[in-house]
Amino acid sequence: MTIALICFTVLLLLGVPIAYVLGMITVIYIFATDNMGLLLTVPQRLYWGMENYGLLAIPLFMLAGELMNSGIMKFAQELLLVKCSGVILFMDTKS
Repeated sequence: MTIALICFTVLLLLGVPIAYVLGMITVIYIFATDNMGLLLTVPQRLYWGMENYGLLAIPLFMLAGELMNSGIMKFAQELLLVKCSGVILFMDTKS
């Protein structure tokens, strides 16, 4: 456990992104404790994460937002010859 904590601190101080640090620390802990049974749970957890639709919706909403920002919506409107008829925003400048 101490080895993992020292590696965690050193990797963070070196500027490694936290996602990579957590992954590396997990592998270091599994090999340091010689508990290979933990490696069997990794595919199960990954599969469970793909089946959990509530958690899957978050990155898909972010992907949809990025696609709309990138101009694919403008391309689709031009392709279908549809005029943009979205919500008109109004700002009252008289205060």
